Amino acid sequence: MTPELQNILLLADRDLAAGRYADAEAEYAKALETDANLYIAVHGRGVARTWQSTLLDGDPIALIASTEDALRMCRSADGDEAAFMARIAVDLINLTSTKYNELTRIYTSIARGENRKAPSPLFFYTWSLAKPQGLELEDVYIPMVNYLAALIKIGEYLDKLLESDNALKRRRLHNIGNLAIFYDWLIAFNATGRVNNEYYKSTVAKKRALAELRKRIEKDVSEPEYRNVPAARPEGRPLPGVAAEADKENKIAHFGTRPPFEVICPVCGTIQKSNRSICFQCSCKFIFDDEN
Repeated sequence: MTPELQNILLLADRDLAAGRYADAEAEYAKALETDANLYIAVHGRGVARTWQSTLLDGDPIALIASTEDALRMCRSADGDEAAFMARIAVDLINLTSTKYNELTRIYTSIARGENRKAPSPLFFYTWSLAKPQGLELEDVYIPMVNYLAALIKIGEYLDKLLESDNALKRRRLHNIGNLAIFYDWLIAFNATGRVNNEYYKSTVAKKRALAELRKRIEKDVSEPEYRNVPAARPEGRPLPGVAAEADKENKIAHFGTRPPFEVICPVCGTIQKSNRSICFQCSCKFIFDDEN
């Protein structure tokens, strides 16, 4: 890889980490003009496009196809598949978690407008039927269910990728935790009767199987060989930030400085974007000592 191409990828990764997704997509596309088989750029461009997708615009499931293409290219080029898989896991887990949080914010903002403190999918459904602000049911409710289903497909795809990789067992556990939450919401949405009964039963069965799988993996990662194992560096990224000091009982972690890309929660081990100040998995508070 030429120094010029390496610089383009570095700029693309920085734009992606900073949330400049359109710029990142353009940089990855520029890299692919030089080398159409550059698997890091193929995957990165797919991730950048998916970050830009919204409830009513974009196709999140297309990310599965671009990641599959990138993995085939990695194997054909004899690339470092283990490091690339670590990057894929971080990218997809962060993306699905954040997109789900965006759906939750949309949902909660609507509930607050109706003076509801504890919104539920059933409330959202009845709210949609009332057509507030001139909105039809299809304007928000059905797109939200469809987008949630797309995030589930990405999570299920990632689980299959991680299934046979013991080195990424902790990340698989994080992904399964996300999937469990997604299933809960989809089950609640389907309970309104908008989706056929067989689909509802199938979703409930998947959630139950997922709960059993999570118990087995939690038992595995509690074994000594899995304890305090440092995360592998995702290809093209620096090592995620590790807290120098942490109060696990009170869930407070001190970092010398905010890392440029990812941060590892010292309480639950979740890897997430470094622009967060609270862990999205266990609510541990992140304190960066060089920031006020």
